[in-house]
Amino acid sequence: MPTRPPFLATPLRPLVASLLLASAPVPAARAAAAPAVPTFFTAWGSTGSSPGQLKVPFFLAVDGQGHVYVADSQNNRVQEFDRLGNLLRLYGSYGSGNGQFSAAEGIATDAAGNVYVGDWYNNRVQKFDPNGNYLLQWGGAGTGPGQFNGPEGIAVDAAGNVYVGDYNDARIEKFTSTGASLAQWGSAGSGPGQLNAPEGIAIDDAGDVLVADYGNNRVQRFTAAGAYVGQFGSAGSGNGQFSGPAGIGVDALGNIFVAEENNARVQKFDRTGTYLAQWGSAGGGNGQFNKLFGLAVDGAGNVYTSEYFGNRVQEFSGAGAAMSQAPPQWVATLNSTPTMPSCTGAGVSTTGTACVLDYTAGKVVTFGPAGWLSTWGTAGTNPGQLNQPYIIAMGPGDAPHVFDAYQTTLRVQRFTTAGAYLSGWTTTYGTGPGQLQNPAAMAVDAAGNVYLLDRGMNTPYVVAPRVEKFTSAGSFVMQWTLNSGANSIAVDGNGYVYVANNSDANVYKYDSGGNLVGQWNSAGAFGSLMSTQTIAVSPVGTVYVTDGNTNQFMVFAAPARIEMISDVAGDQGHKVHVRFRRSSADDASSVTPVLGYDVYLRSDATAAAVPVAHVAARPAAPAYLTPASTATEYAVDVSTAIDATRTADWYSAFFVRAWIGPYSSIDSDVEYGRSVDNIPPPAPTPFTAAYASGATYLHWGASTAPDFATFRLYRGASSGFTPGAGNLVSASADTGYVDVGPAGSWYKVSAVDLDGNEGGWSVLGPGRTSSVAPGEPLAFVLEGMRPNPASSRSLVVRFTLPTATPARIELLDVAGRAVVTRVVGGMGAGVHALDLARDGRVAPGLYFVRLEQGTRRATARTTVLE
Repeated sequence: MPTRPPFLATPLRPLVASLLLASAPVPAARAAAAPAVPTFFTAWGSTGSSPGQLKVPFFLAVDGQGHVYVADSQNNRVQEFDRLGNLLRLYGSYGSGNGQFSAAEGIATDAAGNVYVGDWYNNRVQKFDPNGNYLLQWGGAGTGPGQFNGPEGIAVDAAGNVYVGDYNDARIEKFTSTGASLAQWGSAGSGPGQLNAPEGIAIDDAGDVLVADYGNNRVQRFTAAGAYVGQFGSAGSGNGQFSGPAGIGVDALGNIFVAEENNARVQKFDRTGTYLAQWGSAGGGNGQFNKLFGLAVDGAGNVYTSEYFGNRVQEFSGAGAAMSQAPPQWVATLNSTPTMPSCTGAGVSTTGTACVLDYTAGKVVTFGPAGWLSTWGTAGTNPGQLNQPYIIAMGPGDAPHVFDAYQTTLRVQRFTTAGAYLSGWTTTYGTGPGQLQNPAAMAVDAAGNVYLLDRGMNTPYVVAPRVEKFTSAGSFVMQWTLNSGANSIAVDGNGYVYVANNSDANVYKYDSGGNLVGQWNSAGAFGSLMSTQTIAVSPVGTVYVTDGNTNQFMVFAAPARIEMISDVAGDQGHKVHVRFRRSSADDASSVTPVLGYDVYLRSDATAAAVPVAHVAARPAAPAYLTPASTATEYAVDVSTAIDATRTADWYSAFFVRAWIGPYSSIDSDVEYGRSVDNIPPPAPTPFTAAYASGATYLHWGASTAPDFATFRLYRGASSGFTPGAGNLVSASADTGYVDVGPAGSWYKVSAVDLDGNEGGWSVLGPGRTSSVAPGEPLAFVLEGMRPNPASSRSLVVRFTLPTATPARIELLDVAGRAVVTRVVGGMGAGVHALDLARDGRVAPGLYFVRLEQGTRRATARTTVLE
């Protein structure tokens, strides 16, 4: 296990109380550039009406925690999953009452986690709280304000306003979060601002509304008030063309993703609608689509899609490197007490009580975190007695299920934790479905379904190892084949089935339908446990293993699991919000409680890392002073290696270390997140101009942005011209420009920060340009430092040069020594501003600024503060 690093951890509040870390920059070597196309990560769902299954899912949404909400249309319900596809909750049924649906189609979430659902045939929108409780509704059939004729796509902006696509009325309607009508726009047609079957809606980072105009095979952009801005796309299958654009989403960088139903692909565009990349084809494989429709993008840049024929959700990792869960790691070994001559199995309750079988004596021994609790059971074949009990597992309500392995019995019995008999059922010996030949392990899920691992035998006429699934009453459901050597099984709180294999030292993970969803090698963790009889997983993820050779009861804790790493909105970048699920050791029943967590910024391709945050979980020593916490999730804001920009999509790598002692810890897997500078610089002011001797002398104020990089000056023929590469006349940090040529042009100037964010424009036209009489010279002027006193980080000097002859400006200390010298004659005649601290900070003190050009000289005094 890793050694505790020698740094002083600062006690910080867990869970929702975020931690703001120092934003000192770290080397870019700790980051990786994302691919142009997200990579396939995982998929979940199958056709049906059982929990987790889907029937014609249209749209989906993602909330701030990374939970995925699917409008399960034909099942008339909403299903909520975590980003790994684990079902968290579902709600809804067929009907027109509160909380019921008649084809749930559109879906969106707001910043508070409330869920809005478009109820197609009921022509209404329903609102639910984050727990799925019905709150309110609005709508009704019709064409008036607040009425619908097929509500489809839904989106919510940063202010909580709700936008609904009215499919058959070909319009967009805007509401408050309580359903008050604010605006409507659009009409049937193919002209600018008209719509033909509007589907998905998304809000970009500028607050504009993007609409997938399905019937017109294009995407249209509107302001939040409904004014038409522009469009992109046309009918076809080429790059940037569409055939049935439906779902649409926008990431933190402003990239636009569009799901196409008929071309079975996702296309990626920049914020202007310029084509960037695509992925997908028709089919049922990973990255293929069977009637692709819905699309959503989470705060980490991961892309989720839904297919209404494929009845599944696919997730694509924006970082290009998908998260995978680290396996449980050893934390404790408990010797069997009292002595157990033939320990063969164990089950663990929700409170941490472990029930361990004594095969020969026909008894069950129970343990708590502190050790032995009780012994119960008698040998025999009557209901409630145990006849060579070989397997035990916990079911709903912490009820121990015991399997009698003797061939004449072959039964499963259910008891209370104290040993009182509840119920039982039997099966027969054999190799057919529902029969058992060599049962080795058993697990019970939250619904009471029983999974029995039938190990088989090494003879030609016997079936291979398999899992057989039964209902709680013993009815056979299904089976699937396992690799040779499988000998133990467990089910976690999300219904996933784990199978341990002694032959290859692997643990295999399956969903409840028998589909393999993951595996990992346990040789390093399980060591010599080659005679393992049972693997059990507690509801919080701690794994318990019995070793038949040593009669030891071993405990393996699940590491913390990073749920999502998302950009901190509304900041200058270099910070992300990390949400992670607790380690299973961070539990009241844990024999090795977690002392605290450290979030690490991974520094290279190996395990080297630097700590960037500490979260105290449980008090155990003076260094950990926060109250005890066994919170399900924690959240913390941490520094990143580098910001992602529109031209370079950089991700930083993190992992979470859970300390289970002063020098012992277990690590999560690495997950990736990107930070974005969300604040563009303000428009430069004031903006002035003077025309003289065949040139316009332009001047604007210095930028007040903390991460300013350059100004951009554009020239056009009218006040409404659109700034762009074709009319850019200057890109410089200078606050002035001499534009040679006739008077009468319009100018727009903007500021750009270090991450490439361009702010708004200051506009100046001919009516505001003063004139200087021909031949009248400009004055030689040194305005000095503004402000004065000045900050050592920004020493902006303003001055005017009458000609373009050689000139220089100097910053002198009180002894007359030049601290900074700049040659400025090349800046040309005109009004200028120059930051003398751009190449490095100047020490606080008293200074003089001196400007020289030919025989002209001017001096000004300034004070520099820290």
